[in-house]
Amino acid sequence: MRRYFVVGPILILALLVVVACGDDDTSPSASTSASTASSSPAAATATPTPGATRSNAEAALAGVNDILNRANDARCPTPLTAPCNILYLDPAGTGTEAEHGLATFVVKENGVPDVHLTVGETADGQWFQYLWGNPLYADVPIYNPTTLPAIVTICAFGGKATVYSASNPSSSEAGTLDEGATPTSDRFVLTDPGTIGNAAVNIQGHGWYHLEEPAGWVYSKFVSAGPGCALHDQLEQR
Repeated sequence: MRRYFVVGPILILALLVVVACGDDDTSPSASTSASTASSSPAAATATPTPGATRSNAEAALAGVNDILNRANDARCPTPLTAPCNILYLDPAGTGTEAEHGLATFVVKENGVPDVHLTVGETADGQWFQYLWGNPLYADVPIYNPTTLPAIVTICAFGGKATVYSASNPSSSEAGTLDEGATPTSDRFVLTDPGTIGNAAVNIQGHGWYHLEEPAGWVYSKFVSAGPGCALHDQLEQR
Protein backbone atom coordinates (compact mmCIF):
# COMPACT_ATOMS: atom_id res chain seq x y z
CA MET A 1 0.00 0.00 0.00
CA ARG A 2 2.80 2.41 0.79
CA ARG A 3 4.43 1.66 -2.58
CA TYR A 4 1.19 2.43 -4.41
CA PHE A 5 0.76 5.68 -2.46
CA VAL A 6 4.32 6.80 -3.34
CA VAL A 7 4.23 5.74 -7.03
CA GLY A 8 0.82 7.36 -7.61
CA PRO A 9 2.00 10.97 -7.29
CA ILE A 10 4.97 10.16 -9.51
CA LEU A 11 2.64 8.90 -12.26
CA ILE A 12 0.45 11.95 -11.89
CA LEU A 13 3.48 14.25 -12.08
CA ALA A 14 4.72 12.42 -15.18
CA LEU A 15 1.34 12.85 -16.88
CA LEU A 16 1.36 16.57 -16.12
CA VAL A 17 4.84 16.89 -17.65
CA VAL A 18 3.71 15.06 -20.82
CA VAL A 19 0.64 17.32 -21.20
CA ALA A 20 2.73 20.44 -20.65
CA CYS A 21 5.27 19.32 -23.27
CA GLY A 22 2.47 18.60 -25.71
CA ASP A 23 1.19 22.18 -25.37
CA ASP A 24 4.67 23.59 -26.06
CA ASP A 25 5.03 21.47 -29.22
CA THR A 26 1.90 22.97 -30.81
CA SER A 27 2.74 26.63 -30.12
CA PRO A 28 5.42 27.16 -32.83
CA SER A 29 3.11 25.71 -35.46
CA ALA A 30 0.30 28.11 -34.59
CA SER A 31 2.74 31.01 -34.45
CA THR A 32 4.16 30.13 -37.86
CA SER A 33 0.70 29.99 -39.36
CA ALA A 34 -0.19 33.38 -37.96
CA SER A 35 3.03 34.85 -39.28
CA THR A 36 2.43 33.41 -42.74
CA ALA A 37 -1.13 34.71 -42.81
CA SER A 38 -0.09 38.19 -41.79
CA SER A 39 2.50 38.36 -44.59
CA SER A 40 0.04 37.34 -47.33
CA PRO A 41 -1.85 40.66 -47.58
CA ALA A 42 1.42 42.56 -48.10
CA ALA A 43 2.28 40.31 -51.01
CA ALA A 44 -1.22 40.61 -52.43
CA THR A 45 -1.17 44.39 -52.36
CA ALA A 46 2.20 44.73 -54.07
CA THR A 47 2.19 46.96 -57.16
CA PRO A 48 1.25 44.74 -60.11
CA THR A 49 3.39 44.58 -63.23
CA PRO A 50 1.41 45.83 -66.27
CA GLY A 51 0.02 42.94 -68.19
CA ALA A 52 1.20 40.35 -65.64
CA THR A 53 -1.14 40.41 -62.63
CA ARG A 54 -3.95 42.54 -64.03
CA SER A 55 -6.31 41.87 -66.89
CA ASN A 56 -6.20 44.19 -69.88
CA ALA A 57 -9.49 45.76 -68.81
CA GLU A 58 -8.16 46.54 -65.32
CA ALA A 59 -4.93 47.95 -66.70
CA ALA A 60 -6.86 50.08 -69.21
CA LEU A 61 -9.09 51.46 -66.47
CA ALA A 62 -6.06 52.30 -64.35
CA GLY A 63 -4.57 54.10 -67.33
CA VAL A 64 -7.75 56.14 -67.85
CA ASN A 65 -7.88 57.18 -64.19
CA ASP A 66 -4.26 58.29 -64.36
CA ILE A 67 -4.95 60.32 -67.54
CA LEU A 68 -7.94 62.07 -65.97
CA ASN A 69 -6.09 62.79 -62.73
CA ARG A 70 -3.21 64.38 -64.61
CA ALA A 71 -5.55 66.37 -66.83
CA ASN A 72 -7.50 67.68 -63.85
CA ASP A 73 -4.31 68.64 -62.03
CA ALA A 74 -3.27 70.67 -65.07
CA ARG A 75 -6.70 72.22 -65.56
CA CYS A 76 -7.35 73.03 -61.94
CA PRO A 77 -4.08 73.82 -60.18
CA THR A 78 -3.91 74.59 -56.48
CA PRO A 79 -4.56 77.31 -55.51
CA LEU A 80 -7.32 77.73 -58.08
CA THR A 81 -7.18 81.15 -59.74
CA ALA A 82 -9.87 80.68 -62.40
CA PRO A 83 -12.90 78.46 -63.11
CA CYS A 84 -12.05 75.09 -64.58
CA ASN A 85 -13.85 72.09 -66.03
CA ILE A 86 -13.35 68.83 -64.19
CA LEU A 87 -13.19 65.58 -66.17
CA TYR A 88 -14.63 62.45 -64.62
CA LEU A 89 -15.39 58.93 -65.72
CA ASP A 90 -19.02 58.10 -66.35
CA PRO A 91 -19.83 55.20 -63.97
CA ALA A 92 -22.02 53.72 -66.70
CA GLY A 93 -19.23 53.87 -69.27
CA THR A 94 -17.11 50.75 -69.59
CA GLY A 95 -14.01 49.93 -71.55
CA THR A 96 -14.50 47.91 -74.72
CA GLU A 97 -12.31 45.43 -76.55
CA ALA A 98 -9.33 45.93 -74.23
CA GLU A 99 -7.90 42.57 -75.24
CA HIS A 100 -7.22 43.92 -78.74
CA GLY A 101 -5.18 46.92 -77.60
CA LEU A 102 -7.96 49.51 -77.54
CA ALA A 103 -10.51 50.49 -74.89
CA THR A 104 -13.06 53.31 -74.97
CA PHE A 105 -14.56 55.01 -71.91
CA VAL A 106 -17.25 57.67 -71.57
CA VAL A 107 -15.92 60.84 -69.95
CA LYS A 108 -18.02 63.72 -68.67
CA GLU A 109 -16.92 67.33 -68.48
CA ASN A 110 -18.65 70.22 -66.72
CA GLY A 111 -20.81 72.04 -69.24
CA VAL A 112 -19.74 69.88 -72.18
CA PRO A 113 -21.52 66.83 -73.70
CA ASP A 114 -20.15 63.40 -72.99
CA VAL A 115 -17.09 62.47 -75.02
CA HIS A 116 -15.25 59.22 -75.57
CA LEU A 117 -11.71 58.68 -74.36
CA THR A 118 -10.05 55.87 -76.27
CA VAL A 119 -6.84 54.54 -74.77
CA GLY A 120 -4.29 52.33 -76.48
CA GLU A 121 -1.92 49.72 -75.15
CA THR A 122 1.81 50.20 -75.71
CA ALA A 123 4.17 47.36 -76.56
CA ASP A 124 5.15 47.06 -72.88
CA GLY A 125 1.55 46.75 -71.66
CA GLN A 126 0.85 50.30 -70.49
CA TRP A 127 -2.22 52.33 -71.44
CA PHE A 128 -2.25 55.98 -72.57
CA GLN A 129 -4.52 58.31 -74.47
CA TYR A 130 -5.08 57.55 -78.13
CA LEU A 131 -8.23 59.44 -79.16
CA TRP A 132 -10.41 62.06 -77.53
CA GLY A 133 -13.78 62.65 -79.17
CA ASN A 134 -16.94 61.04 -80.42
CA PRO A 135 -18.07 60.28 -83.99
CA LEU A 136 -21.58 61.40 -82.96
CA TYR A 137 -20.51 64.95 -82.15
CA ALA A 138 -19.42 67.28 -84.95
CA ASP A 139 -17.29 69.41 -82.63
CA VAL A 140 -15.03 66.53 -81.54
CA PRO A 141 -15.06 64.06 -84.45
CA ILE A 142 -12.70 61.11 -84.83
CA TYR A 143 -12.21 58.86 -87.82
CA ASN A 144 -9.95 56.09 -86.50
CA PRO A 145 -11.32 52.66 -85.56
CA THR A 146 -11.85 52.32 -81.80
CA THR A 147 -13.25 48.78 -81.63
CA LEU A 148 -11.44 45.71 -82.91
CA PRO A 149 -11.54 43.36 -84.73
CA ALA A 150 -13.12 45.39 -87.53
CA ILE A 151 -13.07 45.96 -91.25
CA VAL A 152 -11.16 49.20 -91.79
CA THR A 153 -10.62 51.50 -94.75
CA ILE A 154 -7.22 52.47 -96.07
CA CYS A 155 -6.98 56.22 -96.67
CA ALA A 156 -3.64 57.17 -98.23
CA PHE A 157 -4.52 60.52 -99.79
CA GLY A 158 -5.05 58.89 -103.15
CA GLY A 159 -1.87 56.81 -102.98
CA LYS A 160 -0.80 53.57 -101.33
CA ALA A 161 -0.23 52.67 -97.69
CA THR A 162 2.77 50.54 -96.78
CA VAL A 163 2.21 47.46 -94.62
CA TYR A 164 5.22 46.62 -92.42
CA SER A 165 6.25 43.34 -90.83
CA ALA A 166 6.40 44.99 -87.38
CA SER A 167 4.89 48.05 -85.74
CA ASN A 168 7.66 50.42 -86.79
CA PRO A 169 8.75 51.91 -90.12
CA SER A 170 12.25 50.46 -89.79
CA SER A 171 10.97 46.91 -90.24
CA SER A 172 10.73 45.17 -93.59
CA GLU A 173 7.77 45.82 -95.87
CA ALA A 174 5.05 43.18 -96.01
CA GLY A 175 3.12 44.75 -98.88
CA THR A 176 1.09 47.78 -99.88
CA LEU A 177 -2.61 48.62 -99.98
CA ASP A 178 -4.41 50.96 -102.33
CA GLU A 179 -6.63 53.84 -101.25
CA GLY A 180 -10.07 52.47 -100.41
CA ALA A 181 -8.92 48.91 -99.60
CA THR A 182 -10.90 47.31 -96.76
CA PRO A 183 -8.73 44.82 -94.82
CA THR A 184 -9.57 43.43 -91.38
CA SER A 185 -7.65 44.71 -88.35
CA ASP A 186 -7.45 42.62 -85.20
CA ARG A 187 -4.91 44.43 -83.02
CA PHE A 188 -3.60 47.89 -82.13
CA VAL A 189 -0.33 49.09 -80.58
CA LEU A 190 0.06 52.67 -79.35
CA THR A 191 3.44 54.28 -80.08
CA ASP A 192 2.76 58.03 -79.79
CA PRO A 193 0.34 58.87 -76.92
CA GLY A 194 -1.92 61.89 -77.18
CA THR A 195 -2.71 64.43 -74.48
CA ILE A 196 -5.75 66.12 -72.96
CA GLY A 197 -5.49 69.85 -72.55
CA ASN A 198 -8.21 72.44 -72.30
CA ALA A 199 -11.49 71.86 -74.10
CA ALA A 200 -10.09 73.11 -77.41
CA VAL A 201 -6.57 71.68 -77.09
CA ASN A 202 -6.50 67.90 -77.32
CA ILE A 203 -3.74 66.12 -79.18
CA GLN A 204 -4.51 62.84 -80.91
CA GLY A 205 -2.15 59.92 -80.49
CA HIS A 206 -0.90 57.56 -83.17
CA GLY A 207 -0.04 53.91 -83.39
CA TRP A 208 -0.23 50.85 -85.58
CA TYR A 209 -3.11 48.61 -86.65
CA HIS A 210 -2.35 44.97 -87.32
CA LEU A 211 -3.95 43.56 -90.47
CA GLU A 212 -4.91 39.98 -91.11
CA GLU A 213 -4.27 40.18 -94.87
CA PRO A 214 -1.72 41.12 -95.92
CA ALA A 215 -0.37 40.11 -92.52
CA GLY A 216 1.44 43.09 -91.06
CA TRP A 217 1.10 46.56 -89.55
CA VAL A 218 -0.08 49.86 -91.02
CA TYR A 219 0.31 53.28 -89.41
CA SER A 220 -2.88 54.68 -87.90
CA LYS A 221 -2.56 57.84 -89.99
CA PHE A 222 -3.68 55.77 -92.99
CA VAL A 223 -6.49 53.79 -91.32
CA SER A 224 -10.11 54.92 -91.09
CA ALA A 225 -13.20 53.33 -89.63
CA GLY A 226 -14.84 54.18 -92.97
CA PRO A 227 -16.57 53.73 -95.19
CA GLY A 228 -14.89 56.33 -97.35
CA CYS A 229 -12.11 58.76 -96.56
CA ALA A 230 -13.91 62.12 -96.47
CA LEU A 231 -13.65 62.63 -92.69
CA HIS A 232 -10.13 61.22 -92.65
CA ASP A 233 -8.95 63.62 -95.32
CA GLN A 234 -10.61 66.52 -93.50
CA LEU A 235 -8.97 65.84 -90.14
CA GLU A 236 -5.67 64.16 -90.92
CA GLN A 237 -2.62 66.00 -92.13
CA ARG A 238 -0.56 64.53 -94.93
